[in-house]
Amino acid sequence: MISLVRSLLLFVFLGQIAHGEEDSSEKRFYAKRLAQLQELLAQRRSMNCPCGIAKRGEQRSPNVDQMSDAKPRIVNGYEPEYRPWMTFIQQRTLDNKLKICGGSIINKRWILTAAHCICMTMPCKQDPSKAGTVIDFDPKEYFRVVVGLKDLALLPRYPESTHVIVDIVVHPKYFFGKNERDDIALLKLENELIFSDKIMPICLPYGTRFPDQLGEVFVAGWGARHELKCTTNEYGPVRNSKCKFPFRYKMMLAHECIKMSNPTSLDAMCRMLKKKQNFSVFPPEGVVHIDIERKGKADDDSLMTRCFNQSVGEYGWCGTCIESEKTPGRPGYCGTNATNGEDEAVDVEAFQSWGFCNKHCSNSNPLKDILQEVKLELVPRASCESLGGFMNVSTKTELCAGHRVFTSRHEYYANKNSEEPDLSFEIKAKDEREVSYGGKDACVGDSGGPLWKWIGKKRPRAFAIGVVSRGKGCARKDNPGIYTRVKLYLDWIFAHAGDDKCS
Repeated sequence: MISLVRSLLLFVFLGQIAHGEEDSSEKRFYAKRLAQLQELLAQRRSMNCPCGIAKRGEQRSPNVDQMSDAKPRIVNGYEPEYRPWMTFIQQRTLDNKLKICGGSIINKRWILTAAHCICMTMPCKQDPSKAGTVIDFDPKEYFRVVVGLKDLALLPRYPESTHVIVDIVVHPKYFFGKNERDDIALLKLENELIFSDKIMPICLPYGTRFPDQLGEVFVAGWGARHELKCTTNEYGPVRNSKCKFPFRYKMMLAHECIKMSNPTSLDAMCRMLKKKQNFSVFPPEGVVHIDIERKGKADDDSLMTRCFNQSVGEYGWCGTCIESEKTPGRPGYCGTNATNGEDEAVDVEAFQSWGFCNKHCSNSNPLKDILQEVKLELVPRASCESLGGFMNVSTKTELCAGHRVFTSRHEYYANKNSEEPDLSFEIKAKDEREVSYGGKDACVGDSGGPLWKWIGKKRPRAFAIGVVSRGKGCARKDNPGIYTRVKLYLDWIFAHAGDDKCS
């Protein structure tokens, strides 16, 4: 088959030369066919050595080798089937603290990960003779890599799963604190891996034409299942955002999520609408909120109130940070210098500055031992530039991925400008959808792990298109994760690790 593809490549190439510049449409045709055949040849080559082979989706049968309870770690993810390319990277810092990252096997001796997993806590320096960043420590002393395990609690039973690192290659353009892009690195193992169904490389893109702009993608890791700080879910007024403690509500100062009547349950117009329209469920199922507007008004003052679920929520509700507040000591300020004192307490209002608490707000420990996976979507380039602008994202060398959230709302017109008892309503529009990103994400400890796409229908393979790099918090609203774009670093990877997955 490969010899046939080679012959076709030669035929297309010669045909392209023969036409020269005389017929640009013919030339484009031959160029397109050449690219397609090159990709086919690359795919055939990958079949000579297995890579990226695993069952898709969530584990459905019990794992007899599992010791830990399967609880989420990546934010709102699930326990997947075996991901034989996944590696758990342990680092002992200079001050004897433990730091964790993820990585992926790309051949028998090399692991792909993020540069900041190395240089954020360990000494890296600029070496003019090598035209870039190099490490300034002995990796044997500080790094270990675990392969072939999904449950880290099994590590004492399988000590052979731990491997020593003898060399680390950081991308020469990466420099922690100055250039956060080019966040990619390679770890060299002391001994070759023995491949099996539980230890296998992930496939790498077969060239710069590899599709990595749209579609569903997956990320996995042993990192935190939520931020250390309490956050809101996607159903209240302020979604997927940090809670602000303390917060003020009805002359009370709350220091944690509270289970009492939320602001919308006490809103007179919301209660009146529910009664007038005889809602059995309020808001109706599938609707996050209902807007009540003044009839005849088309400006920003038309919104009278906004009605949300009137329950206290399974985990209670909290006040939220005011993102636009940049002054320490002001109500709602949540910056790095926040004191969490009473002067910074946010005042909760009817339909803003509060949200329903996530389940992790009642559990302060974000770490478990089971590998977790989450399905995300690649964020279109324009949206990536807009949403990732504050992180100085480069859509040429980086990708954005997040969980797209659709929230539905109903709108009603109020026929009077007051909240009189006989106030009547009429429907303005139904089922308008708002789109945002948040709720699912990689988190602390997942850095360096792969972002991959499944390619193929009958026998899908996982192709690494990204490396977990950075983001603002975890799973926050309209703060997608940023990933190093692997296909643009293939020449650099092959120059150091070789281009044969089997060697």
